[in-house]
Amino acid sequence: MSVSIRILACVSTICNPDDRPEKREAQLASALKRAYNEQFRGYIAGNVTDIVWGSDEPEHIMLAAKSWNNDIVHSLMNAIGSVLTGPADGMWPALDTDRTQELTVAAAAANNEARPNAKQLLFNLPLGTGASWCYDTNWCYECVLSENRLRNIVKHPEDYAVAWLHAD
Repeated sequence: MSVSIRILACVSTICNPDDRPEKREAQLASALKRAYNEQFRGYIAGNVTDIVWGSDEPEHIMLAAKSWNNDIVHSLMNAIGSVLTGPADGMWPALDTDRTQELTVAAAAANNEARPNAKQLLFNLPLGTGASWCYDTNWCYECVLSENRLRNIVKHPEDYAVAWLHAD
């Protein structure tokens, strides 16, 4: 299984904004891969690509954050529709298919359950109302963006980045 996951990450505790871009990219990639491999044992994070830094493109970060939860809902609704639009012969939808797997992943995201094959994940966001397993540390992945965190992102987009994590 090869996946590409959009990551919204708080980089203020990972990267020094005064470092060269190459060093910041390496620091972020290392943190994303290490946390992915630790949280999702048995899966291996590959490369990190297409990093957009909030310090360079704050509007991109704010738009990604503002649409984050809507994107989760949209994926869930599409997955439900895909399962329900079964065979034209009036039979029940087929079980144990790519469509039902997509529904499982979308429903988990809507329930703030990070999965190794998610479409999008949050990383290292400041503590707030997040997943219970993240209360001890910020260094984990989550799915649902709380209102408090959204306000912080809009107020300080320079502290965030969006990247793509590719994993197997």
